[in-house]
Amino acid sequence: MINFKESIAEKLSEIIEGLNKDEIMAMLEVPTDSKLGDYAFPCFRLAKIMRKSPALIAKDIAEKLDDSSIFEKVESVNAYVNMFLNRKVFMSEVIKEVADKFVSYFFYNFRHKDLSI
Repeated sequence: MINFKESIAEKLSEIIEGLNKDEIMAMLEVPTDSKLGDYAFPCFRLAKIMRKSPALIAKDIAEKLDDSSIFEKVESVNAYVNMFLNRKVFMSEVIKEVADKFVSYFFYNFRHKDLSI
């Protein structure tokens, strides 16, 4: 299954200079309110590096991320970049993972038993 947090950090690391993927992953947050997205990225720390206001940085990042297929929507709210995952991509990954786990579970637990269906 896709590690969405890692994918987001990788995309952000291509856009943001001065931070590597691991630093970005540590900064990514899951908002307490789902109306604010699935993931949020605070831009306060970037203000010192880029010498711009965090709100402007968030707006720039949101515009650059918006064309990615893993996002349904990307918006900037104050100094945060709020990212909403594409539900179709997310659900297809979950279904693949469940199907793979079910098949391996089924064959592991029932391979030497007779089943009547």
